[in-house]
Amino acid sequence: MHHALLLDRWSARLALGIFSAAALALVFTLSAQAMDILSPAERAWLTAHPQIRLAPEKNYPPFVFTDALGTAQGLSIDYIRKVENQLGIRFQFLPAAPLSHILPALQHGAADLHPALRETPERAAYLNFTRPYARIHTVLVTRIAATPEAQLANLHGQKVAVGDGYAVQPYLAEHFPELVLTPFADDERCLEKVRTGEVAAAVVDIASALWFIRQHQWSDLRIGADVGFTYDLRLASRRDLPELNVILDKALASIPAEEHEALLNRWVKATESTSVPDFPWTWAIPLALTIALLMGAGLLFHRRRPSP
Repeated sequence: MHHALLLDRWSARLALGIFSAAALALVFTLSAQAMDILSPAERAWLTAHPQIRLAPEKNYPPFVFTDALGTAQGLSIDYIRKVENQLGIRFQFLPAAPLSHILPALQHGAADLHPALRETPERAAYLNFTRPYARIHTVLVTRIAATPEAQLANLHGQKVAVGDGYAVQPYLAEHFPELVLTPFADDERCLEKVRTGEVAAAVVDIASALWFIRQHQWSDLRIGADVGFTYDLRLASRRDLPELNVILDKALASIPAEEHEALLNRWVKATESTSVPDFPWTWAIPLALTIALLMGAGLLFHRRRPSP
């Protein structure tokens, strides 16, 4: 009798424990559902597409580049990690490549996502774009020995280096047809060609220009005039996957303002304070504009966040 009573008590405790665990699990499940930024249909789509292929560029610092171990790094990659955390997923990283190789892969379905592209009419034919998370402008880079106030309009008939497939390339072709545009794999190659005299100048975004000049201590280069073209960097995904773009945009919008600021501090403001050679004062103005534009993009980004 006593033994049966003990069994009944333990059975009751076990049942209570199971009930409590089930109730707790239900609470956590409901809480997770309440915190999910996605609709049930969007979550179902994401579950049905567990392998989303991200194509990173190999040499586009400080936005996307590979370190000595071949690991993708940069401001845009940090945003990708934030998006992954917001969505509770991990993207499949494809081998890093030049942009001129990545764009055809996106166009033909061999890749699904690029972390740092400017929207253009040509790209919009096969890609969808999220809201911008960074804004950066482009500048003319020449040798110190060149004319101090070099302008694109003064380079009639001369070779000007530009990143192959970069959004600024068609802009220059349209607005400065007198230039002999010479594409190279990335901004680093463009700057190298300026140093060797193979081209008269290069048009690159100022953040990348400062990165490479500081990294290599290229004190023979001058960062000069703004060329009137701005990069609004966005996540870009295949146009035939419209659900993915909506999901990515929601994830970006859910990133808190302080985390956005921290990313800019790491990749932009930290670069500003890095020790550099004694460059001509002309680099300071575009750098200040870059910081202002990036901060302005951050404010615009968060003002455009949808209401809960």
